[in-house]
Amino acid sequence: MVAPHPRVTPAAPGNCSTNTMHAARLNWFSRSLNSVLATLRTASTLLPLVVLPLATTLSASAREKADYYVWGDGHFGEFGDGSTDGSVLPVAVNLDHKVKAVSAGAFHILVLFEDGSVWAAGANYYYQLGDGTTVPRSELAPVPGLKHVKAIAAGGESNLALLENGTLMAWGSNQYGEIGDGTFDIAPTPKVVPGIGGMGRLQGKKIVAIDKNGDHCLALLKDGTVMQWGYMIVDLGFFNDLIGSLTPEEVPGLKNVALIATGADSNYAVMENGNVVAWGDNYFGQLGDGTKTYRDFPLRVSGLHDIVAISGGVGHALAVRADGKTFAWGLNDDGQLGDGTTDGRNLPALVKNLPDADGVAAGYYHSMVLLSNGTAMSWGTNDRGQLGDGTTVANRYTPVPVFGLKRLKVLSSGGWHSVAQ
Repeated sequence: MVAPHPRVTPAAPGNCSTNTMHAARLNWFSRSLNSVLATLRTASTLLPLVVLPLATTLSASAREKADYYVWGDGHFGEFGDGSTDGSVLPVAVNLDHKVKAVSAGAFHILVLFEDGSVWAAGANYYYQLGDGTTVPRSELAPVPGLKHVKAIAAGGESNLALLENGTLMAWGSNQYGEIGDGTFDIAPTPKVVPGIGGMGRLQGKKIVAIDKNGDHCLALLKDGTVMQWGYMIVDLGFFNDLIGSLTPEEVPGLKNVALIATGADSNYAVMENGNVVAWGDNYFGQLGDGTKTYRDFPLRVSGLHDIVAISGGVGHALAVRADGKTFAWGLNDDGQLGDGTTDGRNLPALVKNLPDADGVAAGYYHSMVLLSNGTAMSWGTNDRGQLGDGTTVANRYTPVPVFGLKRLKVLSSGGWHSVAQ
């Protein structure tokens, strides 16, 4: 769900009807906000943890630059500033430590500091904060045991952290094998992701990029190959099933990869020549090959070339071409393709009336673009203020400016909140 330019940071299988499985999947994303909120409201006592002091927390319009900006839903404390209020405008969060990267999960946030430590805040019902508890927290506190981290990736309810020595750590939910340890056992604290077939570590594989969405993970290796683990729900016609692995496995036939991105149940890889391939679920046309047929192997995304940034959402995807043009395809029920309609597309289409862009970030049902001038625009669902335009207008079907931000370098979209740095 993060899309820097270039990209560095950054249930068990079963059968049921196609409509039932996909409706259940989308309904889970839609219901999570209210159902989890009701649960978390019962846990009003926070742990007596050391928390990072905030220098200031001000509206974006009041400051020229902050360590990071965040907006949208904040009921779970995912702003990391001690509040649970949320905001329809970007809130500037200033910290006492220098921030290297920020990544937004479904209802939580990870912050990587220059000293190599990782801090977390927000929902914790699946141990997303990595502190061994399920107590939510609205102030940033360290993820125990993580040192010398160089990259992070916050997923729906679990996370990845890449260490300087090449070791990959994971924690949180493991209901679809996203921890990569060969089990479905939850990980309350960070643990090492093993190597191919569960043997050894990925340490010797020289990971250069990681990404994490819904229930699966990708790691890009220095040799241009890609590792994947966790499971994706895919449409098999008369029923649905899961594809994937409980431990990291190399994606067959994929090499010379430059960038990676994960959607909720799909994957994307930008090749060194700028072409794009995709695999996984295609129920909404999110693989961009002109069909709605799932693929368990990488297939070329039609019409895309010279791509420099890419990001996947729940059922849609975004990409930026070297000339600054932005493309979108897949699910469009909430206007997340930015074309003024709610018509889905199974082929990439130009998002019109956008200035030149450098990066993109696809949220669950909203989209953001980082413009070359350092500002941002957004579109799609806005029921929690996740577009940052000062309103909660239900949907924006064409791009609108994110209020008051400038000199941005990276965007990250969570479930119902957004982050910029």
